[in-house]
Amino acid sequence: MTRYTLGLDLGSNSVGWAMIAADGDTFDDGRRIRAGVRVFPEGVPHLNEKKEQAPGQTRREKRSQRRVVYRRRQRRRLLHGILSAGGLVPEDRDAFRALMKQNPYEIRARGLDEALEPHEFGRALYHMCQRRGFKSNRKTESEDDNKVTKDAGALQVEIQEARCRTLGEYRAKRLAAQNHASDDDQRTRGRYTLRAMYEDEFALLWEAQAKHHPDLLSDDLKARVHHAIFYQRPLRFDPEVIGECELEQGEKRCPRAHWLAERFRMVQEINNLRVVRASGETTALSADERARLTDALGSKTKMKFSAIRKHLGLQDAETFNLETEGKRDYLWGNRVEAALRHKTLRKWYDGLTQDAREAVYDALADVQDPENLRRLAIEDWGCTEAQAGQLLKIKPPKGHRRVSLKAIRKMLPYLEPDHACDERCCKLCPDKDPDAGHVVSEAKALAGYELAPPVATFDRLPAAADVIQNLTNPLVRRALTETRKVVNALVRQYGTAEEIVVELARDMKHSRERRRDIFFDNVRRRKENDAIRDRLVAEFNIPNPSRQDVIKYRLWEECGGLCVYTGKNIPKTKLLSPEVQIEHIYPLDRSLDDSYLNKTLCYGAEVNRDKGNRTPYEAYHDTPEFEGILQRAKRLPWKKRRRFTVKEVEFDNFANRQLNDTRYASQLAMRYLRSLGVEVRPVKGQTTSKLGHYWGLYGVLGTDYSKSRDDHRYHAIDAVVIALTTRSHLQRLSGVVGNAPKDAPMQPPWQGFWDQVREAIHAINVSHRAHRKLRGGLHEDTGYGPTTQADTYAYRVPVERLTRAMVQRVRDPVIQQIVRDRLAERGIEEKGSGAFGNVLTEPALTMPSGVPIKRVRITTLENTAIPIRKVSGKPAKFVKPGANHHVEIYETPDGKWTGRCVSRFEAYERLRKGMPVVDRAGQHGKPSVPDGSKFVFSLSINDMAYLTDRKTGEVRLYRVQNISVSSPVVVFRLHTAAKAQPEDKDTRVLIGPWDTLRKYQTQKVTVDPIGRVLPCHD
Repeated sequence: MTRYTLGLDLGSNSVGWAMIAADGDTFDDGRRIRAGVRVFPEGVPHLNEKKEQAPGQTRREKRSQRRVVYRRRQRRRLLHGILSAGGLVPEDRDAFRALMKQNPYEIRARGLDEALEPHEFGRALYHMCQRRGFKSNRKTESEDDNKVTKDAGALQVEIQEARCRTLGEYRAKRLAAQNHASDDDQRTRGRYTLRAMYEDEFALLWEAQAKHHPDLLSDDLKARVHHAIFYQRPLRFDPEVIGECELEQGEKRCPRAHWLAERFRMVQEINNLRVVRASGETTALSADERARLTDALGSKTKMKFSAIRKHLGLQDAETFNLETEGKRDYLWGNRVEAALRHKTLRKWYDGLTQDAREAVYDALADVQDPENLRRLAIEDWGCTEAQAGQLLKIKPPKGHRRVSLKAIRKMLPYLEPDHACDERCCKLCPDKDPDAGHVVSEAKALAGYELAPPVATFDRLPAAADVIQNLTNPLVRRALTETRKVVNALVRQYGTAEEIVVELARDMKHSRERRRDIFFDNVRRRKENDAIRDRLVAEFNIPNPSRQDVIKYRLWEECGGLCVYTGKNIPKTKLLSPEVQIEHIYPLDRSLDDSYLNKTLCYGAEVNRDKGNRTPYEAYHDTPEFEGILQRAKRLPWKKRRRFTVKEVEFDNFANRQLNDTRYASQLAMRYLRSLGVEVRPVKGQTTSKLGHYWGLYGVLGTDYSKSRDDHRYHAIDAVVIALTTRSHLQRLSGVVGNAPKDAPMQPPWQGFWDQVREAIHAINVSHRAHRKLRGGLHEDTGYGPTTQADTYAYRVPVERLTRAMVQRVRDPVIQQIVRDRLAERGIEEKGSGAFGNVLTEPALTMPSGVPIKRVRITTLENTAIPIRKVSGKPAKFVKPGANHHVEIYETPDGKWTGRCVSRFEAYERLRKGMPVVDRAGQHGKPSVPDGSKFVFSLSINDMAYLTDRKTGEVRLYRVQNISVSSPVVVFRLHTAAKAQPEDKDTRVLIGPWDTLRKYQTQKVTVDPIGRVLPCHD
């Protein structure tokens, strides 16, 4: 077997891989490089967008809505049965409908002071069941809940000011004093209400009516009616959804809402805090400073860094390593402790025993029902009503930590500022300053936990869940699943690698919230760059501003038009001249850092002469100019400003950071791959593109030496670079990047390297994961109702979405005329296209009776509608079939090819009825297949096929990009094409009608995860 190193470029929707044979070894074809790419759907749809959501989330939300509607209906049916049996509502359906037309608010108001007829009282109870108010759940509270509570509180004040006893009495009084169709009436009915309002009114009403109907309104009936109206299922809690502790086997992770979890996080951040002195020296807080800061933060929600400086007696010029300008200018304290120290709770909390406090901490983290927490507070902890109410207002952090409460209790003493290091600490942490305070990794060791838990070794990669429990990141989970297919196929074919080098894409290392922040930051930055380009065109007369021009302008604005080093003004007229240059704060050849955070503007000739290949501190710290440089640098962002005070930049330190990715997701990937029993090391992506650039590798896909994002194969090029990213190659890069011209090559790893990479990349057959599973929506959301005309259906459209083309298709002639009158009134013609904006909503359209028009029914022609609901044996609701699942191709007796498109709905119906999803016999589905036809193959999204160009005879590999039933059309895209844009005709083939597949000599094939093309026996 060939000895080789495996490089893996793990992205959110791709795995690029490359095998580099060891010195003296080659593969069967005599070359040292094999490479490939596996492409798959992202683990999270809408990645890096504000609508990013888990797969199936939309379906779950709609299913939840249907469940709510069903339970509401079920609750009304249950109450109707109880009231009917108790004589409180009529059993006759017509009589019940007539009862429902009575004004319930008037009945609820009268029922407080006078006797109601049994059926009237039943009407009031039934109405309370229909609208029973909002009940909070502490575990699922959101901003909307706060809005509800605030509005309901304001309504409660209005009820008291109106001298009304109940909500029903208040609304009856309001409705009696106003026109029911007025805006004020809508405001009266549309207010948020709380469940407690209805429960209080229920108690008062029942007590008042029980005096008049003692035989009818028994205590047993009251309990059953109360349960039917107000019972709410507790929030479903499945302990299995909470991950297990990484350190304590069998223990569940600790809620972030627990007091100890907050303390654990807080002391971690304090121990990680470093002070950047004015001289540039970075030091840890002393034990006394950590103790003072811990004491101050322990009872505060948060504390700004400016306040921390003042509290510790530091100078304004001294900063902290955790400061991030514009993002975070504070440290979180113990938010649970701060909430319990509220002025209403402070005296009660101080009087609790330690055991009672532990019970409070556990309850705040675990109890869901606010009323249960209120009961515990009053009955068990001795709270007053006001104190219990304040307890309910506490909003602790959500989620769970990665470790259990048991593990936190073991580690926390070693993180506290009063911990004194002994001989054991010095032995386990030999390089630790005893006065600096421990970090979590050291606390784990001191608590007796292994820093790197052993990983079981397998001949093949097992399922990721067998190695990594509770893998919650969907991007990493999907990427590791596909990586398993690639690696196991390579192991079967070539044996196990001697070493695996892996790099994770940036997206996979971040949480969902961080990805959302990055998305909005990128949107903001694109807008700013577009505005800068417009300014450069208008003010600088540059017709096509380059990226470098934009960066220069951003840096110019950032430094206030001053050269940080010389203090000279940089006027507009010189900004884009060669005299003004972009300068790297850290020398480029020592840091290889070409990011925006390492750049500023300067007068190049002067600064290059004085600074040279040194850091600002090295060049100026012993000169009179240094203080002025630091003063001018204060205008820069903090991350740039601190670089001016760093004493030295060692290449070895930079190389160590690039060759060791400590992010959590990267560590998970390493742990998983180590289950093969091989050495695994991570690298960061900051330098892989530089190595690839200076080796000229990105030119193998064309003449442009930059990355080609239009071609999937650049992932394989990255994998080649990743496999070769070693300290020695980084050392070579540092010797080139600071002095060589931009496109100057770097010495390759071996003779003939570029040609071998080119051959390996051009030999790649990109492997795409096919979409054959029956998952996703079965039909479109819009429901259509039948009409008397064939293939004509009606559906509802909100008034604000009504377009000109829809006006003549409004089904109700009265509403159609109202719409046309409004358009005529505004002088708007019906012809053309597009919506009407707010023309039909301001003011709102109304029927002659005064009822507002919010939706209108539109008719449409549709010949693919599917019935999904029947009433009295007749179809009553139709939907469009939605996405297509596959197309079936048959060869007719006359030698031509025909086919039919199968929607996901139809495919599921076949599966439900026990039939094959792919109909090879041609006996099911429409249109029917001619007798004697022979099944050729089926095509699903991302299936692979060879197509022969009818002009040149060239055979190329394609994937199915889209299937359309209306034309019919199958869209093929070249297997290497990464950006599947309609205008990119060079990589696209449109085939339709079905017999065109025969003319292209279409041959369906299978491409396995490592790019081997195999015949497909479909």
